[in-house]
Amino acid sequence: MFEKFTDRARRVVVLAQEEARLLRHEHMGTEHLLLALVAEGESIPAQVLADEAADLPSLRRTVAALVGEGAESSPEHLPFTPRAKNALNSGNQESLQRGLSYIGTEHILLGLLNVVEDPACTATRVLAALDAEPRRIRRHVMRAMGYPMESTVADVPAPPPPLHGYARDLTQEARDGLGPLVDRRAEIDAVLRVLSRRTRSNPLLVGPPGVGKTSVVTGLAVRIASGAVPQRLKAARVFALDLPRLVAGTRDEAQVAERLTTVIAEAGTRRSLVLYVDDLPELLGIAGAGGLLRVALAEGRLRLIGEATPGGLPSVAEHPGLMRCFEAVTVPEPSATTTLEILQGLRGSMERHYGLTITDAAVRAAADSAGTRLPGRFLPEGAIWLIDEASSRARVERAVGAPQLTEFRRRLADVRAVKEREIEAQHFEEAARLRDEETALVADMTEHEEQWRSGELHLEVTEEDVEAVTAQLGSAASPRPDVPAVPSASRQPVEHDPEVWLLS
Repeated sequence: MFEKFTDRARRVVVLAQEEARLLRHEHMGTEHLLLALVAEGESIPAQVLADEAADLPSLRRTVAALVGEGAESSPEHLPFTPRAKNALNSGNQESLQRGLSYIGTEHILLGLLNVVEDPACTATRVLAALDAEPRRIRRHVMRAMGYPMESTVADVPAPPPPLHGYARDLTQEARDGLGPLVDRRAEIDAVLRVLSRRTRSNPLLVGPPGVGKTSVVTGLAVRIASGAVPQRLKAARVFALDLPRLVAGTRDEAQVAERLTTVIAEAGTRRSLVLYVDDLPELLGIAGAGGLLRVALAEGRLRLIGEATPGGLPSVAEHPGLMRCFEAVTVPEPSATTTLEILQGLRGSMERHYGLTITDAAVRAAADSAGTRLPGRFLPEGAIWLIDEASSRARVERAVGAPQLTEFRRRLADVRAVKEREIEAQHFEEAARLRDEETALVADMTEHEEQWRSGELHLEVTEEDVEAVTAQLGSAASPRPDVPAVPSASRQPVEHDPEVWLLS
């Protein structure tokens, strides 16, 4: 189920963990999901709950008053409570009832509202304490989602999932906020030119793993969603075929081929649909898949964007009839300078996701060192991984417990222990001094903890954090894996465009 979560929905789960740790709880319950939906700050649920219930500080105070705080720090693994699991499962059902292939924050809130009908649910008590009416919140959410105010799940028609649930609508996800658009303008323009051709209008993205082939398709979906495409492609919708789901639960390759036939048949009825396969050689490994695709492409019943590494091209070349339906679009590894620009474009979303600041020096360090110090990773993937890993480590270390707070607690325990010994020895003047020291420590710790909880203590990822990640992997430069080139005999420039090649 979690693989269907949007980026914002995944962030809500991460924030729920952090809210539970802030309260030193041993589980993630419905109250933590409620806090996380408000803390996320940008989605429909955050806006609705802020209007109908309370802002984040008020909500935190209410939860702390009703549930209390734990005596010790939270364990490393925080399980969901049964009601929280039920809320997430109910959110999945809300998504399925609407024929969607993803679970967004709005579905999590709707699932949570289904669960709060149980008076014993903690989230129910929190909303009641804030005089927030769950049914009114639901109507507000439904209205924001574009459904009639009186709609419920039972009222909403349930159309069959697009392509029988074996594909994701990237264009719709782009409209819903798929994520930042990484600048691969030249490659996206090349794909648009191929899709606009009268013949051989199926792009095949060719490049080493990790150079950003998938981001080209994501960028294409964003361009279509924003209308910045030629007129004949304005109604296009890009669907990404989910190969694991296509194969899951099948008995043999014949059943997989049967599912693929169904997908191709439905795609053929939607003239605006463009199917994206992120690993064409893997799909062609299914018996009969090559023939099914060749016929559909040759007859013009299907438009397809394929993706392959240079090493995977021979698998495509084993199907010469299919090969002739494609034009290759080369996606080269970007330079360190271009990688730096890509990281700058992604930095904002990473900072929002982790709730911290990534310094310019950290971004430069990742762009400069990823190309030589990460084994087997190409740019920009290696640099993105470095920043992601450094940010994750910083966030986890902060969530598990701030070192300053741990030091405060240690000193407080020491002072209290010495004070008790002085009292037993009837050294009352020294005990009084230690009592004053204890009071001052408690006040300092409380102030520091409040600052830490409210985020006033600045958390940032620095060049040293990136260097610590690379140092753990070893400082020696690692040789790059060999990348076979597209055979020269099969490369013919199209219309003097260096990015598009005929496959023959």
